Amino acid sequence: MLSIVRSQAQKTGLGDSIARQNVNSNSNEIGETDEEVIEQYVRQTDESYDFSDYLNLNFSGSTVNINNATESELRRLHLNDQQIHNIERYIEKYGELTSIYELNLIEGFDSTLVKQLEPKLVFKLDRELYKITFHNLTRRGRHTLLSRYQRVLEQQKGYTYGTISQSDQQSDNQFKGYAGSPNKLLFKYNYNFYNRLKFGVTMEKDPGEPMTGGFDFYSFHFYTQSNNFVKKLALGDYYLLFGQGLTMQNGFGFSGNPSTGMIFRKTNAIRPASGANETGPFRGGAVTLSPDHRLELTLFYSKRSQDANVLNSDTATSSDYYFSTIMETGLHRTFSEIKKKNAIEQQVYGSNLQTRIGILKLGATVFTTSMDAIRSPSSLPYDMFRFTGNKLTNFGTDCSIHHRSVIAYGEVSGSSNGAKAYLGGINFQRSSEFGITVLYRHYARDYHNYFSNAYSFGTECRNESGIYAGFFTQLNKSLQLSAFADHFRFPWLRYRVDAPSYGKEYMVQLLYRLSNENLVTFRYTYNNKSQNEVFANSIVGENPLVTNYQQSYQSYLNPTGYTDYPVNGHKHQYRINLLFKPSRNLTLKTRAEFVATDKRSVKGIGFLLYNDIIYSLESVPISFSMRYALFETDSYYERIYAYESDIPGSYSVPAYSDKGSRFYGMVKYEFSRALTLWVRYAQSYYPDKMTVGTGLEENDGNTRSDVRIQMLLKI
Repeated sequence: MLSIVRSQAQKTGLGDSIARQNVNSNSNEIGETDEEVIEQYVRQTDESYDFSDYLNLNFSGSTVNINNATESELRRLHLNDQQIHNIERYIEKYGELTSIYELNLIEGFDSTLVKQLEPKLVFKLDRELYKITFHNLTRRGRHTLLSRYQRVLEQQKGYTYGTISQSDQQSDNQFKGYAGSPNKLLFKYNYNFYNRLKFGVTMEKDPGEPMTGGFDFYSFHFYTQSNNFVKKLALGDYYLLFGQGLTMQNGFGFSGNPSTGMIFRKTNAIRPASGANETGPFRGGAVTLSPDHRLELTLFYSKRSQDANVLNSDTATSSDYYFSTIMETGLHRTFSEIKKKNAIEQQVYGSNLQTRIGILKLGATVFTTSMDAIRSPSSLPYDMFRFTGNKLTNFGTDCSIHHRSVIAYGEVSGSSNGAKAYLGGINFQRSSEFGITVLYRHYARDYHNYFSNAYSFGTECRNESGIYAGFFTQLNKSLQLSAFADHFRFPWLRYRVDAPSYGKEYMVQLLYRLSNENLVTFRYTYNNKSQNEVFANSIVGENPLVTNYQQSYQSYLNPTGYTDYPVNGHKHQYRINLLFKPSRNLTLKTRAEFVATDKRSVKGIGFLLYNDIIYSLESVPISFSMRYALFETDSYYERIYAYESDIPGSYSVPAYSDKGSRFYGMVKYEFSRALTLWVRYAQSYYPDKMTVGTGLEENDGNTRSDVRIQMLLKI
């Protein structure tokens, strides 16, 4: 029977190019496709985020026992859905794998991928050593201590006023600067026992935040998993994901694989939160109970304070108070930001039930979100259908069918105001040779969910419908073609879009592999979406639809006070990537990217060119990485995002805009297997500027520099 399996594996033995790009023998470094996912997220949201929980960076160095690995552990190895499914089916059919070489028999794995996976896998483990006992926990658990320092070297305007005391922070609303120092500090402690039991503490202070009462942010997590009745247990900070994330996914949500266009999320119900994201995780407890292997019940509860923009009560005698928005930056630097800190209390409680019936997987989720303040959105027209109140219930059902190479899935969700949202899709993936996906979604304009994070072009799962289609194909041993198309419409107004609108996005990519280590990638992306036209000398007129607009929106009104119909903006992006590895110790990367925009009669262009060098010495445990980039754009609208190599657990995706150059260099030194040091220096140079940045972030001169230092101790 194994000879038949081997024959079939040889038929489909083309190496999985996507997995090759992803897997890295150093578990605390990320692959090419992860870089693209992060880059795409920042491009769409313009937000910074700690992606360490999403990437499951494994600082502890623990290996994975593939025979009883969980789905999340296999995802940490950056295996795709088809590979994970094939491993599970192989073990069900033939029993446990006995060696690394047996992976070659499984469809989707070849010798190159297997070699990359080898350092992170074990196949047999003494079950006595694997048991959670006091002796094993103290002898075989792994401890990691991480400390990080970071700051901008130039003096920014916000720090020229000097720091203020804790009492002043709460009383002096005339203070104009930042309350703390420009240093960013992070400390983490984590414990890991074969990924079966984890706990840790995170402490962080952002630049500008005071330390009069200690760190600004503290986080604790405890997590354990087993094959017993209590399958998963999380205490402290944690994340949830059910179905496709339409009903429940707090934290980071990706928008698909930029390289292949494939979209599908395999449910990973509970994950511990060990990162420094201050607003994303739940805080409380969650447990998954499994009476048998076909049924799982997850119960969860969270209670935490949230930053919010609190409004005055409507009446002087009313005990109710109101808030307009929940603030998600996690920054508490100025008097205004400190005033919003922990302004409201949020409770979330609910449950999820999942069951498997053959190839069919079904799930149902219901939860309630309650606040101690009433949400009262702005009176602007685009906010007309937003949720108002202090208690919201969401519910939804999801299903998926996984048969051979086909995955069909869908999810329907609702909110207590009667609004609905739904999506449905199908994936077909035949190893690394061919894959295709189609997804349709419809999110009502009055659907509201604080924790909905499914696929969408906009930043929220509301007021949107569209259809997405993507595919990839291995044209021959060396050439891969991938593409996607996304057509979407917004039935109601949006921020800076004063009419129902529509848009579309296309991407096509050719990847040519010169060898296992050298490749060339060409990508073309087209984006078309609507936005109000900007007028230089705008005034507010008598149009009743816009009389409530605040001053900040007046630049989007024409001189008569009326808004024009939103203008379609066209953006074309051309990118070529070169990756060469002339030797085992040297990697060279080059990217050239060109952007052209056209918004009515206003055209703009931008370009970016950079070279990366990554080198590691053989005789000394030291490695270097550096980049030099040149860029020029006509405006911020033509900005280009590019992921930069950074110290593990920290992420840099700057928007290259204006005219200038940028350099960064990073050194990694391993004092021993237990102790590692990273030092990173970066500087942006703008020859035509007298100042860099805006507002309190502004500094004199034409440069902006920052340094990051990180120390990791593994015991």
